[in-house]
Amino acid sequence: MEVLQLLKEKTKTYHDTIEQNPYATALFAQKFDNSALIPYLVKFWGFHKPMEEILGAFKEWELYNFDFGRRRKLHLLYTDLLALGLDEQQIAKIPICTSLPQIQTFPQALGAMYVLEGSTLGGRVILRQMQKVAEKESAYFNSYGELTPLMWKEFCSLLSLYSQDHEQEILSAAIQTYEKLNAWMNF
Repeated sequence: MEVLQLLKEKTKTYHDTIEQNPYATALFAQKFDNSALIPYLVKFWGFHKPMEEILGAFKEWELYNFDFGRRRKLHLLYTDLLALGLDEQQIAKIPICTSLPQIQTFPQALGAMYVLEGSTLGGRVILRQMQKVAEKESAYFNSYGELTPLMWKEFCSLLSLYSQDHEQEILSAAIQTYEKLNAWMNF
């Protein structure tokens, strides 16, 4: 089975669960009011900050000519949080997730990235609703703008290229990333 199909099928329940986290539910119920948007973005900050540090350390990104720096989301969250009224000191005090997936190999990094990069597709859906309902913008939910499908395809190409003999390790890391993110969103 192709790795993308395997990941999609085996992580579907985890993906569905994460979409129902209390922050996402509140965001839609409160029509994207800042009182729901800020805590949601704060939670993402707390997860992305340590994940980007871990994932960014892998030299394999360069070996495969994959620009990991372009995939970082922390600066987008920072922009949104500042625009929503938080200051630098408040952002610096945001709690950071310490219960993270085990990412010690490049296949594990790819599994984690499957979850984080996949969220850019969902982010576009959230952004459209934000624009429609609340006439708001978000740098984070619009991570790559119109390039989102292309960026996803580029990641999927790397994932497919590297997945041979590593499918289970990639899958395990993706599931673990969903589990840790879900636990963080429900903490």
